[in-house]
Amino acid sequence: GYCKAIASCYMENASGSHADRPELIRLLKDARRGDVLLVESIDRL
Repeated sequence: GYCKAIASCYMENASGSHADRPELIRLLKDARRGDVLLVESIDRL
């Protein structure tokens, strides 16, 4: 099977309607080509 370790966890408490979302900004800075992103709900992204 296919298995990857979870390297980081980002939990946003800010509203998805706001552009100033510290955890999303941190995620985007940390993300590298080939990374896999798991989200609980796509509308939260």
